[in-house]
Amino acid sequence: IFLVVALVSLILAMRMPESTLFKGVMVAGFAMSIFVSGGVGALLGVNAARDSLHTAMLPAQFPILNFASGIALMLMFVGFFGIVANEAHRLKLMRILSLALIGLLFVKAYFIWVDYSQALYSGVPAAVEAAETVLYGTYGWAFWLLQVTLGIIVPIIVLAMPRFATNGLVAGSMGLLVLLGLAVGRTAIIFPAFSIPQLEGLSEAFTGPHLNYDYVPSLMEWSVTIGVVGLSTLAFLIGTDRIPYLKTNREVTK
Repeated sequence: IFLVVALVSLILAMRMPESTLFKGVMVAGFAMSIFVSGGVGALLGVNAARDSLHTAMLPAQFPILNFASGIALMLMFVGFFGIVANEAHRLKLMRILSLALIGLLFVKAYFIWVDYSQALYSGVPAAVEAAETVLYGTYGWAFWLLQVTLGIIVPIIVLAMPRFATNGLVAGSMGLLVLLGLAVGRTAIIFPAFSIPQLEGLSEAFTGPHLNYDYVPSLMEWSVTIGVVGLSTLAFLIGTDRIPYLKTNREVTK
């Protein structure tokens, strides 16, 4: 249903961008997206086989994280591609997006603190082991460097400065760093939960090149990820030629 709403909104954006119907569909799509994104966290949270995922925070986290992803992506579009022709409007929009992103990053930092402090304080073996794997173990470098430092601290500091928040190249780069940190954050939820054997000694019971709990993305997975990013970028560039609003603003910018 959500994909149908997204398709209808795209058609209306191309043919009736100023209509009331288009605005209504966009509002309905926004409300629906909150429940769709929260559903992902709910599906993970009710996985009975993984104790470390049993947290009521997951359904609440995902809409915030996805909202931050959307703001960061918009900041990249506005900063890198110049889709807003009016300079005053562009600077104002970039400032608003930067402030919104800073607020969402603080919320994300709060979620991180709640997740790992509760896991460690609870004493539940599976939850403690998963948290320690992220904080100090195999994925520690990705958590502290990519997710916390580059994905939260650096963007907050840079975007809090008006002269950087209104600089297209700098602000767009911060949006890219936030997206990277959010992507790593997703892996910090999934990978540790599946890196813990469900039965003691299970990891030593069988041996083989693929029979282990240390996950490393394969060449095929990297290729699919790069391909999806490439197709998404191509779709956006095509949209700047087909969607009247984006096309007009790009021509004026030129």
